[in-house]
Amino acid sequence: MVRLIGATLLLLAPIHVTNAGSLTFLKSTKEHQQVEPHQHKGMGMGKGKGKHGHKHDHAGHKHEHHHQRHHRGECWEHRPVHQRFAKASLIQQSPYSLQEPQMSLPGAGMHPDTIEPFQMVTKDGFLLTACVKDAMLEHGDKFGNGKHRYKQGSISNTSIVHYSEIIPKEDREKMTINRCFDFCRTVPNMVYFGLQNGRDCYCTPYYKPMAGENSNCDMTCEGDPNQMCGGKTRSSVFEMHSCDDTRSELEDIVTEVEDKIFLHLQDLRDHVKEVVDEALYDATEMRTVWGAAGGSDISAYMQEAVVYTGELEKPALEAQKLIDAMQDPYDKASQSLNVNLRDFQNLKVAEDAIKTLKEGVATALDLAYTMRENMKKAHPVSLMGSGTPGDALAKTAGKDEFNSTEAASQYYPIMYFAETDYQVKFVTEGSAMWHHPTTCTGGFLQMIFGASADDCAHACDGYPGRCDGFQFFAFNDGMCFLFEGIKTVQQWTGCVQSEDDVHDNFKQAPFDAQCMGKLSRLEGVGGIAPRENRITEEAQGAARKRGQAGGHVRQGDGGCAHCLDKLEKSERCYEYQVDCIGNKYDMQLYWEWAVSYYSWYPHPPGDHANSCERIAANNPGWCTWDWGRPNYYGGSGQWLQAAQVCPQCGYCKDNGRQAGNPGVWTDEHWGGDPIQGTGYYYYYY
Repeated sequence: MVRLIGATLLLLAPIHVTNAGSLTFLKSTKEHQQVEPHQHKGMGMGKGKGKHGHKHDHAGHKHEHHHQRHHRGECWEHRPVHQRFAKASLIQQSPYSLQEPQMSLPGAGMHPDTIEPFQMVTKDGFLLTACVKDAMLEHGDKFGNGKHRYKQGSISNTSIVHYSEIIPKEDREKMTINRCFDFCRTVPNMVYFGLQNGRDCYCTPYYKPMAGENSNCDMTCEGDPNQMCGGKTRSSVFEMHSCDDTRSELEDIVTEVEDKIFLHLQDLRDHVKEVVDEALYDATEMRTVWGAAGGSDISAYMQEAVVYTGELEKPALEAQKLIDAMQDPYDKASQSLNVNLRDFQNLKVAEDAIKTLKEGVATALDLAYTMRENMKKAHPVSLMGSGTPGDALAKTAGKDEFNSTEAASQYYPIMYFAETDYQVKFVTEGSAMWHHPTTCTGGFLQMIFGASADDCAHACDGYPGRCDGFQFFAFNDGMCFLFEGIKTVQQWTGCVQSEDDVHDNFKQAPFDAQCMGKLSRLEGVGGIAPRENRITEEAQGAARKRGQAGGHVRQGDGGCAHCLDKLEKSERCYEYQVDCIGNKYDMQLYWEWAVSYYSWYPHPPGDHANSCERIAANNPGWCTWDWGRPNYYGGSGQWLQAAQVCPQCGYCKDNGRQAGNPGVWTDEHWGGDPIQGTGYYYYYY
């Protein structure tokens, strides 16, 4: 029947058909001459401009207050508003009034004597559609004052229904938009309602614009002067929403909640919680380590890190509360898909669940945004480890997939910029030079948790013109602090590489700690060592800038903007009771793997039994940067940092394990680590 209506109506003026659910709406290409185009409200990516300043447009265009109404919970409800309209039971209704009320069928409005207004609700909302001169009002009134102009009998066999023709004069009320809607939503088979001349209300199965004078819908409603009820010749036309849309909404919201809350929000929450728990553990442990070693400044930084983890954890805790709170309305919504939604109580449960779940999705999007923004700063996802095993099969393959960003190659140990002798030795020996651990302080920019040294370098690059370097700790999952200006440096000369050098206060470091400076920021400043006559030099530099006498004092701006406030060398080492992980015999770096895989690959210099011995003897400067595992590519288990596996590097204590223990390196962590494996499935920033 719907197709027949559409085909027949195409004989009239230019129109187009829009299918919305089970309804067939006919609209003119000129229908929006006055009214702004509207969109159905739907869930998007957020909730307006929230407290974090981000913007998400998930509510479509904002309409005037009276343009849209929702009356959820009233579908299929009997609601007599006058004593004379109350009926004893549904049995008294005629076959015409019991037709499917959400369909725009032939015969709509053709039996006004069977219409029982304000009885069965068939629509639950409305939306302003157009301001037009409606041909249905002119030629579609079969029983009212316009019956002599009626022309729809042979076309669609439908008629409009006037409020004034059905409701007795003594029961009529002054017209408003809501009052007209309340009437028309109980008239079977109607899809639209129209208002004209400030007071005339009619229901129609469709509307059809026709030519007319260029007037507006600017007449106020008799019952509410704040609303507009059409014009002298034009009608304000409103589309009514079918109650059967509830089932579709249930399906949509159930799917959306599963995706946005139970999958993505849960996984993101789990990911944030793991990062936070690791960071809290690491910061708490190192706070004690550095405090006991006399590194009070670093210990204070660790306390700040403890506080920061609480800030990061807060939205994750709120997310878990939301996830738990959404379970009950989700269950009710899922169950409602299998019940009769024409039953008022069932419908009320469904619509309450929809409302709660939509609010939950909006909150979830805000929380997800906050957590992603926090993780972008505190646990950035760099290109670290993005290389693929297949890349290694080419002769030109990169050496190590865990240095794929190569960001760290632009950062040198801070002592390179502070001491000339150190700089010469570094240039001469390169990676063969072993570095005493160093710690530094400065203008604080950001804390990075769960990061490698290469991740920290990549994060520092994210502050162009500001970040001068970072402090990296190869403790457990890694941590670093980014600095804008480095002010103090402490070199731990009591930490030694070899067990043969251990005596008195000289010990092997339990983990690596290195302060790294950005080459492009510090190379051309003429050194950063503290200067006794710094104040004089800065004054001379300022005079030079003004063109006064004073001469060229140093390379750079003539001042000492990058000079350290303090450089301290401590003949002691920090301590921590933790052993190396993995084992020194099975650790395999790229060179050893390549020799075993390619017959043409040259052997590394020296006669070394394994990768740990080779890197410690030839390239201890790479211990912080190199990663490996048994069989390297395609091997077993996780990738581990050489400094955390090889006691020969001088940054962890020998765990005494023999080859093959463990047989498979899978999710191995430090003793006491609160996270023994990753439980999240998916997250994204």
